[in-house]
Parts: sequence; structure tokens; C-alpha cells
Amino acid sequence: MNPELLLKYLNNEASEKEVTLIFEWIDASEENKKQFIELKKAWVLTASLSNQKVSSWSTIKKQTIRRKRFDLLKYAAILIIVFGIGRIIYLGQKTSIPTANEVVLELGNGSIKHLNQTQQEIIVDNKGNILGKQQANEIIYQANASSKEITYNTLKIPYGKTFKLTLSDGTVVHLNAGTVFKFPEQFVESTNREVYLTGEAFFEVTKNTKQPFIVHSNKINIEVLGTVFNVSAYEDDAYTHCELLEGSVRLSEDSNTSNQIILSPNFKGTWNESLKTFETKKVDVNEYIAWVKGELIFNDAYFSTIAKKLERSFNINITNLNDSLANQHFTGAIKIKDADIKSLFDLFKIDTPFEYSINQNKIEIKKAN
Repeated sequence: MNPELLLKYLNNEASEKEVTLIFEWIDASEENKKQFIELKKAWVLTASLSNQKVSSWSTIKKQTIRRKRFDLLKYAAILIIVFGIGRIIYLGQKTSIPTANEVVLELGNGSIKHLNQTQQEIIVDNKGNILGKQQANEIIYQANASSKEITYNTLKIPYGKTFKLTLSDGTVVHLNAGTVFKFPEQFVESTNREVYLTGEAFFEVTKNTKQPFIVHSNKINIEVLGTVFNVSAYEDDAYTHCELLEGSVRLSEDSNTSNQIILSPNFKGTWNESLKTFETKKVDVNEYIAWVKGELIFNDAYFSTIAKKLERSFNINITNLNDSLANQHFTGAIKIKDADIKSLFDLFKIDTPFEYSINQNKIEIKKAN
């Protein structure tokens, strides 16, 4: 096959007749199919790095050699999925996405506040003392040096939403969909800064060597002095994991603190509850923190794993009755705000045919007829 014709196809410039020729060539042999997949993966890498059409295969080779490790967050497209032999498609128009419930803030006195993300509001305790200020999808707590007792607040983030919180010490916490976060209204001197997490959060911790910052999450503790890291600890996930961008963190078992590991930047630590063990490996951290910028990134991930992320991000319920789809691997990036669920599932169908129905926020997937 003429490589320039393949390039025209990938740049969405091929005629209908040329597209037919390409697919006939792909179907002719397994070797052709394999070659096309490898070329397409290289094209995706190069296009994402330059944010423009690729003019020649020599450009692809140069970019691939120059940068084996690339930043998926630079994808310009709303969605890029590398299927088995399916087309690479860009989604641009949003139609409808289910609306989630409101973010809930539970104050130390037990009172409940439903946070409207279009408003500004002053947050006060039961004595009328100002705790902080809410502006849209963010609350900034203010420091109060005179505070002598620890009172906890709790934020509950529903599926379909994220939220940003600045603690009284200046630590910034981004909370992902489906997360519950318990934190002090004020950090008291001479005590550790301790918070409690169920779900996922990205932390930018203010450095304070006299007061270690500790995240309690799913039977493990994550201790830092001042650093940047991500923690994912959803109750329905098999593993709890932490990805470190800057500084260092100590992960330890809650009931056996001698069982611990130290993470270095660009490493992921995973807690296996059943085996009571920690595992570490080097990763591209950008893949794990893309949600902070409103993106989902998956790299050779099972559809079953992707489905969980889609449920949380879009506040939908996915029932998959197609076993072959559950075991398929996909690589891609989605801009959550601009994505369209129906178009997204139509893309998945290209690689593994299936039928699906959407009823409000429920999606049921079945085998193709």
C-alpha cells in the first residue's frame, strides 16, 4: 500500500474510492492489518505532539524517535481512540449529558449546605465565624491562628462533578467525581494535618516540616511534608493507588505502619488489600491526573476499566452484557465537558460491534444482532 495514501486517510483527506482501497488492503491479510495499526499509532503520537496534520511519514519517524515519552494532555482533539482497525474520529459537538446532584458540604455542627456552583457564598460556623468563601466550584478556607480545637467538615462530590478546595494552610485539593473528603476547618499548631479520603483527589500540599500532612484512605496512610500527588481510593475499585509528581511520600498500612514504601517522583504506589502489599512502578503521571484538567486518558485499558471512569465523570450507569467488549483494550483521550455519550459509544462500536440503549442516565450494552 502506498504510504502517502494511508497518510491521506489518517488526515481525513482520502476520497471515498481511496478509503475503499485502504480497507480492501487491510482485509487482505493479518500482516496488513498489523502494519496499519502500528502506522496509525505512530500517526496519533505525532499528530498529538504537533497539534496539526502530519505532512509525511518521515515526520512520524522523527517525532517517534525524538520523543518516546509524550504528554497525552496535549491532545487537541476532544476524543482520539486507537481501535483495532477502526477510523480515528474527532468529536466536536456536545449534545446532552445527564445532570448530577449538587455538591454537599457538611459542617462541624452537623448542618448541611447544598452548594450551587453558580453562586458565591460566605461559609460560617455555628458561632457565625467566617470559615471561608465559596465561588462557583471552589471553596477557600481562611486561616485562624486563634483556633485551638479541631472541627471537621466533609465535602461530598456526586458523579458528574469535580470540586476544588483550598484548606486553611493553603494546601490545594482537587476532588474528583464520586469523592467524599473529610478535613479540618482549621489546622491546629503542634498537631499533624490529617484528612480522610474516599474517592480520588489531587493534592498540592503546603510545606510545613513541623506538621506532616497525612491522608487516611482505604486502610493506608499517605504522609507528606510538602509535595504534589494524586490518590485514588474508590470503594468499588480493586486497588488503592498514589501517583507522585513532586517531592516524596510515605505509604504505610494503617494497622501495621512498619509495612511501608517511599515513592519518588513519576512513580505509582499501589496497595493490594488482599495481599497486604505495596507495589511500585514508574508511570507517566499525566495519564492519572488528566481528570484535574477535565480529561480522561486511557492507555491500553480494558473497556470495563474505562466504563467505571465514564460512570463517575458523566453520572451514568453502564450495564455491559457483552463479554467480548469487556475484555477489549482501548487507548484514547476524552475532554469530558465537550464529549457526547452517544457519539462516544458509536465510536466503541467500530472496533467491537454491539448494541446499546440509553434510557435517561442508564446505558445497557448487549451483543450485536
